[in-house]
Amino acid sequence: GAWYALSSSRKEFDFSAPKIVSPQRSLKNTFAYTNTVWCASADVYFITAGAQSSIPLEALLIILNSKLFYLWLYYRGKRKGEMLELYLTPLSAIPLPRLTIGQIKLFSIIGKITTTAFSILKIGPEIFEKVADAIVTEIYFLDHMKERGIAVLDVVERDINEVIQGRDFEKLSDTEIEKVIETLHAKWSHPDNEVRNRIKLFAVRSPEILKPILES
Repeated sequence: GAWYALSSSRKEFDFSAPKIVSPQRSLKNTFAYTNTVWCASADVYFITAGAQSSIPLEALLIILNSKLFYLWLYYRGKRKGEMLELYLTPLSAIPLPRLTIGQIKLFSIIGKITTTAFSILKIGPEIFEKVADAIVTEIYFLDHMKERGIAVLDVVERDINEVIQGRDFEKLSDTEIEKVIETLHAKWSHPDNEVRNRIKLFAVRSPEILKPILES
């Protein structure tokens, strides 16, 4: 669905460009996004958006960090013992989804929130990571999750729209983004929230597919 440029830190690279970075080896899929100058001398890989990239890097980030893709990298990628090898060959083979414009927007917002929640407000990203895992998984198991009554994409989008209230998330001020993060954190942590409760049902209603993903 998209093309990206992957570079080793040993090669010539524009360290000021927006990028996703990953260690060469890790016990889990470990990817981080930065749009600032960030340099490394060895054993680090960089992913930048290519000319034909259809998924923004912040949206790509939650796909690469998801539990679903931990399993893909573990069983279909390359390993050294239990260490995932996060370099060119396995990363370039990852089967990226074809997302609609609305899904790209949603993934980008969740990616931005997940990467900034702690740095801005010292709020742990756990609830946002759970939501990210849920929507990534639904892209690949949409019919299954709808059939089991645990689809979450629509309700996640509804909650975000209620909080953002028609504003362009990319144009919000830092103060407005802080408020959005605080409000969504409270909403998705509440015992009566539909997103939270559907996620809690994943393992119960889908023991054959979602439970192994959650336990990965």
